[in-house]
Amino acid sequence: LVPKKTKAVEVQNLIKTAGGKPLAGIDLFDIYEDEEKFAARKNLAFHLIFQSEEKTLSDKEADKIMEKIVKQLETNPDFKTRQ
Repeated sequence: LVPKKTKAVEVQNLIKTAGGKPLAGIDLFDIYEDEEKFAARKNLAFHLIFQSEEKTLSDKEADKIMEKIVKQLETNPDFKTRQ
């Protein structure tokens, strides 16, 4: 969840920076706005693709990257992640 004024590309850039090289793709697939439930906020949903040219990533490695992305997003007090 982000403030309505937040541009999706701003969130994508944060995700790309935190995801680093293993983040091979990012796709915004949904924007949901509900005035009653979220007030002045919108929900952005992304597909993330992790890939390594050297090896197959383990679940633990992918989870660590996701943790890093979530931590980066949540440094902004106006952003809230749901997993």
